[in-house]
Amino acid sequence: MPHTRPSTHAARSPRHQRATVLVEVAGDGTQGLLVCADTDGFWWLPGGRWDPTAPAPREPLLATAVRALSTTTGMTAYGGVFFMEHRGNHHVHHVFVLQATGTPTMTNDREIPALGLCLPDRRIIPLAAAASVNPARIRLTSSCRHIISTYDQHKAEQPERLVLPTFALPDAPIPRGAADQPPDAPSQPSRTSGNHAVQVRIGTALLELCDGDIVRQDLDAVVNAANEGLHTGSGVCGAIHRAAGARELAAACRQIGGCPVGEARLTPGFKLRARFILHAVGPRYTNQHPTASARLLASAYTSSLRLARTHGIRSIAFPSLSTGVFGYPIADAAPIALRTVMDYMQRHPEIRHVRFVLRHASFAAYQHALQHLDVPGNIQ
Repeated sequence: MPHTRPSTHAARSPRHQRATVLVEVAGDGTQGLLVCADTDGFWWLPGGRWDPTAPAPREPLLATAVRALSTTTGMTAYGGVFFMEHRGNHHVHHVFVLQATGTPTMTNDREIPALGLCLPDRRIIPLAAAASVNPARIRLTSSCRHIISTYDQHKAEQPERLVLPTFALPDAPIPRGAADQPPDAPSQPSRTSGNHAVQVRIGTALLELCDGDIVRQDLDAVVNAANEGLHTGSGVCGAIHRAAGARELAAACRQIGGCPVGEARLTPGFKLRARFILHAVGPRYTNQHPTASARLLASAYTSSLRLARTHGIRSIAFPSLSTGVFGYPIADAAPIALRTVMDYMQRHPEIRHVRFVLRHASFAAYQHALQHLDVPGNIQ
C-alpha cells in the first residue's frame, strides 16, 4: 500500500486516524480537486487528524472533515458522502467527498504554505502560495495519488454515488431532484415522517429528523421509551402500547421480565406497521449525576442499535429518549443522541436508515443540535 511520506521508522510508527477531504473546485477555467501543501514539501488533500485521546464524547470523523476544510481553506461544507478508507504507513485516511461553498484561501500560511488544484492528469495548478514557497517543487504524496485515482475511477463508473448530500442541513443550497435519493433508501423516505423532515447521509445510509407520530412509522422497528419494568407508561410508551395492542404487548414484556437502565429489549411489533419494537430504557435525569446520565443515555441508543443489528433490523425509528417524564433536558439530550447514532452508523453500515420521530419543540432542538454538532463556526 502506498505510504504517506518517506520515513525510516515506518514499520514502528502507529497509524493515526485522519479525516481526508475531496472537494472539486474551479480555477483558471479548469476544474480539479483542492489540495494543500504542508511545510515538508508535500501536496495533501485537505483534512485533519482525529484525536483518539480527546475526552469523550469525541468528535465524529465527518465533523472533523467539515471542520478541517473550514480551518484549512476557509470554505464551508454543506453536503458530502463518506467515500473510502485508505491505509498508509502513517495514517488511516477516512475519505469524504464534500460539497462546499466559498473561495479557497490560505488561512494560515505558516501551517499551509500553498493551495493548489490537482487536475485529472495529476498536474497541480497553484491557487495561492506564500512568498517563501516554490509550488513547482512540491510533490503529491503517493497516498493522495491513490485516493484521487480511486475517486476518478468511481466517479467515471458510478457518478450518482458521489453527488449525494450526506451532511445536508436545513436551508442548505443543495440542488433538489432525483440525485437526492440515497441508494437503498426507501423510495419516499418522508412518507410517514410528518410535516417537517431533515435528511443526512452517513456513508450510504440515511439519518432523518422528522416531526411526526412514532406509532405510524413503517420502518423495520420502532423504539419505545420504556421504563425498567417494561410496563405501560405515559407519553411515547403509552402510545406504542395502545397502538401495538396493549394486552399482547404487555404479555410479551412480562415474559422478558424487565430491562436495566441503558439497555434495550426486543418484542414483536404486533399491530404496528413496524415488525419489531425495541424497548430502550433511558435514565431518569434527577436520579443520576449529569455525567452518569449522559453515559446511560448514550448506552440506551447504542444498545438499541446493537440489538437491531443482531436481529438483522436495518431501519429504525427513535423517539427522543428520557426527555419526557424522565426529565432529561432536551438541549443536552439531543447532541448525545445524534452523536451516538451517527458514530454507530459510521462503524456499522448495515444499519441503513435511522429516523428520529420528534414532536414540535423536540424537532427544533434536534435540528439545532445537528446544525451545531461538533462543528465550530456554524455550518450554513
